[in-house]
Amino acid sequence: MRGLYQKVSHYPHISGGIAGSPDRLDAQYLHQRAWPILASHFQQPEKVALEEFCRLYSSGKRHTVHDWQHLIPAAYYRQVQTLFIPVEAQRWGTFDPDTAITAVHSQVEPGDEDLVEAAVAHTLRNGGTVYSLAEIEMPYGLPIAAILRS
Repeated sequence: MRGLYQKVSHYPHISGGIAGSPDRLDAQYLHQRAWPILASHFQQPEKVALEEFCRLYSSGKRHTVHDWQHLIPAAYYRQVQTLFIPVEAQRWGTFDPDTAITAVHSQVEPGDEDLVEAAVAHTLRNGGTVYSLAEIEMPYGLPIAAILRS
């Protein structure tokens, strides 16, 4: 049916496909076959955002942050447009919204929160975008990175 649909459709982005009837294929098999076809489409916004971060960071402009002391207040006060975090990252500390002071600890201390979780929650709550990357994919090997709103 895919070939017939391609002949009658005017949608320009039809390419590739998975042979066989999906009724006879299990979900895991379909996923394994579909992901290579769709991956570049879904990863494009992430790639563009990473390129933008690298451009801003290397130009020395003040539209990026990459340390916890600046990132947490920026996320809390709706300044983070795009956040990049390493998969499974965890950083403990506290943030006082009245003073905008972030304290980062090497180990969990009483009253601490996971600052990664806080940064993600505030970024998403305030309309930003979050990308979770493998640690090796983090721009410039930074522990955390963000593009600020203009």
